[in-house]
Amino acid sequence: MEPDNKSNHLLINCEELTKDILGVGTNLLTETAKRYITNLLTCWGNPDGKSNNFGYIFGLDKFNIFINQVNAYNSQLKPGEPQVEGIRVFVGRQEPAAVGVPREKIMDTVFLMPVLHGGGDLSTVQPPPHENLVDPDIILGDPRPCPNECIKFISTIAK
Repeated sequence: MEPDNKSNHLLINCEELTKDILGVGTNLLTETAKRYITNLLTCWGNPDGKSNNFGYIFGLDKFNIFINQVNAYNSQLKPGEPQVEGIRVFVGRQEPAAVGVPREKIMDTVFLMPVLHGGGDLSTVQPPPHENLVDPDIILGDPRPCPNECIKFISTIAK
C-alpha cells in the first residue's frame, strides 16, 4: 500500500484486494444502507433521488440459476484448479452516451461476474491486459433499473 499524496486515501494494488475473497462482504444494517444511498444522491446533487436511478432488480429465479451455474462450474473442476470464490458487480452502459449528456438521461446497468480464486474474472470482459482462464459465459445481467427508472423502462419496452 502506498500513501496518496493528494488525499488521505491509500492506493492499494487491486491484486492485494483479491486475496482471501471467500469471506468478503457483510450484512448491512438498514441505517447503513440508507446512509450509502443518501451519500450517493447528495453527491449527484439529487438528495431526494427523483432524477437518478440508483438501484437494480434481479429476479430471485434468475439469481438462483446464476448461483447454481457457479456451483456446477466449481463442482466439475479438478483438484488444484481455481474455483469461483466471489462475485464482482460491474457497472456498464447498454448504449454509448455522448459527451455532455446530463446524468439523468444516461441509462447505466450492472451485471454480475464470477471471480476466481486469485481475483481473475471467469469471463474476460475488462479491457486488456485482463484475461481469464476459461470463458463459460456465466454472467447475470439485464436487471430492471429501479427505483425511479421503472416506469421509463416499462414504457420503453411497450413502444
